[in-house]
Amino acid sequence: MEDFSGNRSFLTPAFEMHLDGSPLGRRTLGDILDISFVDDLAAINSFEFTVNDWDPNQHEPVYSFPWDQNDGPRRYFDSDDTVPDLQPGAKLSLFLGYQDEGNLPQIMDGVVVSVATSFPSSGLPVAKIRVLDAFQQLLQDTWVEGLFSGTPKEIVDQICSANGVSVVWDTPDNEGEPAQNMQLDGPLFDEVQSRAKDYGLSLITQQGATGPELYLARPTPYDTAPVAIFEWGRSLIDFTPSLSSSALFGEIEGRGGDPNAETGKRSIIVSHTWDSADVDLDTKAFGAETFDISRLLGNAKEVIKPDDGDTEEKVAIAVNKRFLEMAEGMITATGTVVGLPELRAGTVIEIAKAGRLYSGLYRITQSTHSYGASGYTTSFAATKKVLK
Repeated sequence: MEDFSGNRSFLTPAFEMHLDGSPLGRRTLGDILDISFVDDLAAINSFEFTVNDWDPNQHEPVYSFPWDQNDGPRRYFDSDDTVPDLQPGAKLSLFLGYQDEGNLPQIMDGVVVSVATSFPSSGLPVAKIRVLDAFQQLLQDTWVEGLFSGTPKEIVDQICSANGVSVVWDTPDNEGEPAQNMQLDGPLFDEVQSRAKDYGLSLITQQGATGPELYLARPTPYDTAPVAIFEWGRSLIDFTPSLSSSALFGEIEGRGGDPNAETGKRSIIVSHTWDSADVDLDTKAFGAETFDISRLLGNAKEVIKPDDGDTEEKVAIAVNKRFLEMAEGMITATGTVVGLPELRAGTVIEIAKAGRLYSGLYRITQSTHSYGASGYTTSFAATKKVLK
């Protein structure tokens, strides 16, 4: 755990990019104006960077059209170096951190998906180059179609194996009942992510023994040491927490049905409130043990209809899962700190000296690492721990 008191504000931020495994030259890096990497539990990881994109001699864009008048590789107007081909399909790796700390950590391996040039009303043209996580993008481009049988976990294993994708699991608490002849018709990434989400797992790319692999991971436990402690007035550049009841319900009713039951007994209804659900809210997380949680929760009721609700147990599990989802969103926050490569989606941080309501442990749901003229900063979105 790092007691992050802003000590890195005195270090020198730096970045590198590799094209097809080889470092980009200084001339190219000097044209890069800013970089933004987004790590998100609910989307494909990506980064985007802006480059100067004008050749004053040829009066043409440079990076969005890296070929000379003879259709050969373009050279810089002020150098003999060749302009790299950063067109869609190019493979780029991003390294970002602090040069004072040794080798820069690798942030992402990706593939360029777009190059967009802007011709402004004043100033020279610039290009924005967007890069998606190469492995996750491959999964998005792989189409799965057909009938599959088994539990959601077994189906994920089948479709990954059929497409040569290695997958590692944190074992689900309840693997669920097997389905027969389940029709799949969609991107491999979406089919895996939806089933992982039903288990409460996140889809993460990691490096395996033979290459990239999928890791379907549980959220980092709150009792794990936080990656950093941030204090208002010291290491938090800005911090905007929020306590909201807009998406909360006081009662959840789950409705299902058993098609094999006798006529008149097929309907299944399971209803719970926060008092009866298997959810243990920690009132101290709201600032005081005497906090009246009922004022926040309200009396509104939500009706859910789980797809696999053919038994009372399955409907009850779905109802309880919905309560847990709501608890995760009761207290949320966004913030910005000095750049911290370790601050990734899924990690836990601690906020201190922000008052009793907003101090505590938070889990990062999205982080954005930005490098530019003002240095290196990391912004984040997070949810506070409110369960015992």
